[in-house]
Amino acid sequence: MEPLGIHVYADETPSQRTFHPVGGEHTEKMPLLQEIFERILTPLYGSQEEPLKKISLAEDRRCYLLHEQENPVGVVAFKTFLSNEFAPYGIKNSIEIKSLFLIDPERNSGRGLGKVLFQKVIDDVNGLYLQYESFHVTVSETKQDSLVFFRRLGFRVMHAREDRYKKNVIEYLLSRPLQSQSPPSQPAFAQQKSSVPQKSEPLFVIKDAHLDDIHALRLLSDGTFISGSKDNCLCKWSQTGDLINTIKEPDPLETTSRDWITAIEVLNDEYFLSGERNGRVRLWSTAGKFIRHLSLRLPYPGHISDPLNRRRVNCLAAHTNKQNPSFFTGFPKIFDEFNLIEDRTISVNKAHDNDWVFCLFPLTERRLLVVTGGTLQAWEKTNHKWICTETLLREEKKCGKQRSFISSLVPLATPHYFGLSIFNGIVKAFDIEQKTTIQQWREHEGKVWSIENISQEVFASCGEDQMVKFWDVRTPKSVDTRKYTGEVTTLLRLSDTAFVAGVSSSNSHYDGSQLVFHDTRR
Repeated sequence: MEPLGIHVYADETPSQRTFHPVGGEHTEKMPLLQEIFERILTPLYGSQEEPLKKISLAEDRRCYLLHEQENPVGVVAFKTFLSNEFAPYGIKNSIEIKSLFLIDPERNSGRGLGKVLFQKVIDDVNGLYLQYESFHVTVSETKQDSLVFFRRLGFRVMHAREDRYKKNVIEYLLSRPLQSQSPPSQPAFAQQKSSVPQKSEPLFVIKDAHLDDIHALRLLSDGTFISGSKDNCLCKWSQTGDLINTIKEPDPLETTSRDWITAIEVLNDEYFLSGERNGRVRLWSTAGKFIRHLSLRLPYPGHISDPLNRRRVNCLAAHTNKQNPSFFTGFPKIFDEFNLIEDRTISVNKAHDNDWVFCLFPLTERRLLVVTGGTLQAWEKTNHKWICTETLLREEKKCGKQRSFISSLVPLATPHYFGLSIFNGIVKAFDIEQKTTIQQWREHEGKVWSIENISQEVFASCGEDQMVKFWDVRTPKSVDTRKYTGEVTTLLRLSDTAFVAGVSSSNSHYDGSQLVFHDTRR
């Protein structure tokens, strides 16, 4: 019996998966494949007449439809001879993957079907007894999810070509050598710099922890932590940097980057939440088991924003009552209160006509801090409705053309003190009861992304200037600074003596983001 009345939905894993060959003497599924290509690929790449003709002849390639019971869920097509077309880029005796995609990504993504399709390629090629040395594939820069998918399978970008298929569009050439017989389950560790590192040196670094910016890090009740990224993945790590498992991973979707992980929140000892750019919120067990999707009320269109951000989950915040689990979700314009026991949104609250709700922090069951744009407000609950009662802090002046949005809001050790990071480069310690700024620092250049408590007296901030700075509310200047090789997007305190930083790559198509572990005593 699940605690707190939360029911685990059964996994939708079917009892039977079968591959149906298409082409050559296998003509039965050809009309279905043609319909799929015309529906999915033609709008993206133009006429599919020539690829379909070559699949039908089956002279130099194989194609399969993957079915779950009676339902087609994926397509894979690949060449059956060795190619040296890209030998100048170090790709020799290679098998080319022509197509690999899901038929209904909304329903089928995140279920490991992409790996099943790729494993079929490996199995068939091994059966052909070809002396192949690698696999290769080309992916358009407009298909970020496909880039992420193949890179997580161990493919690496070998070359970038512009105008090959479409004008002003880069096509990436990716390759995976033969020795990568299975997808990497553990990112490579950077060498520890020394057995007794200096003060500013990390304990160790995990390279390619994610393949794009890390948006969130959260510590779980079992001592592990979760990372969520722009690469659409959720990963679970030990505090010593071991990858326990990849909880959610992308499949090769033929869509734009709408499924970024944008927020994570721990509900209690049993569960945590993840939020996505598309407005979806998922419930997970602490062990990493998917529980269910949660149906929240989403914002209506009508605000000025990138179309992919119009339902973006900006933040998640657990309510103060852990025995009656509910949580808040910040979207553009509104925030929701959702009750897990009742499995429904119990209130929808308009915060602004256009600005995003960036941060939410419940003080009590009936009092809530809300950051909308660059403004900090206090809200109170009256008759099941949340009402804004007071503006505690108004938006700072612009920094050039950039508005001074508040990116994070974190309680500090002193009661009523909160740390704020702001896009204009300012870090602030603010007393919400006295409505006064206790200390303000402007040492970052550019946006400050996140704040995290490091010890009883010290908290840290990170930003796009590749810096982590440490602050004590009793001093007018930072007490320490650490420089990184890329933009630092988020921080997490692991213990009284350790923290980890998410550090982006300067070129995410070639190198992934790092997790950099530190001992605060050094």
